[in-house]
Amino acid sequence: MRTRYFTLDALRGFALINMVAYHFCYDLRYLYGLPLRFMDERSGFCWQQMICWTFILVSGASAALSRRPARRGMAVLGCGMLLTVVTFLIMPGQRIVFGVLHLLGCAMLLTAGLLPLLQRLSPAAGAAGSFLLFLGTRWISSGLLFGVRIFEPGMVSTNLFAPLGIYGLGFFSADYFPVIPWYFLFLTGYFLFGALRAGGAGGLLSRKIPLLSAAGRHTLPVYLIHQPILMGICLLIFGEI
Repeated sequence: MRTRYFTLDALRGFALINMVAYHFCYDLRYLYGLPLRFMDERSGFCWQQMICWTFILVSGASAALSRRPARRGMAVLGCGMLLTVVTFLIMPGQRIVFGVLHLLGCAMLLTAGLLPLLQRLSPAAGAAGSFLLFLGTRWISSGLLFGVRIFEPGMVSTNLFAPLGIYGLGFFSADYFPVIPWYFLFLTGYFLFGALRAGGAGGLLSRKIPLLSAAGRHTLPVYLIHQPILMGICLLIFGEI
């Protein structure tokens, strides 16, 4: 019988609840103009980043447990592409070209293909190296690689490389998580989980936190339906945008 690591579910559930709350505040602030000033400040950015980092790290850790990462990756990427079509048709001003679902789907597929190589690396070294690569490529969209400017953003004339973090001036995606740098954070989670498990932390990772663990097992369907529900609530309260 496989061990269920409920702590991963709980962390995912914590991020899920925060995501729904953040998107509700986002809708109120930017679609309905309510004066939620904290959304305009560093606090709003930090809240959004905390949610994203948690999702990506936990997804990387979960990839270490997946029996069929390629199949799972195709399913998640398919949901991301569906979201792209829906947002282009219904809310083109808030379209999602390459969001977190696209990233996670691609990350799972890449991990499935690289699995023989990844399994040969030390978990601790892999986690450290992956995180350093994440930090070094964090601002690739601004033309910076490990703090060195390699190109001027205004020089890019195509959006073909947007999934890799490089895009032209006219590019827009309401939710944008390119493979570079975020795949390296995904790998950090993958290796960090292996290091914790090898270090004897399996018991800690198996602790159940009832509400959060239950919520974390339904992340994908909640992610897909929460925004239409939030928009419906806003329409009932405030009327049309």
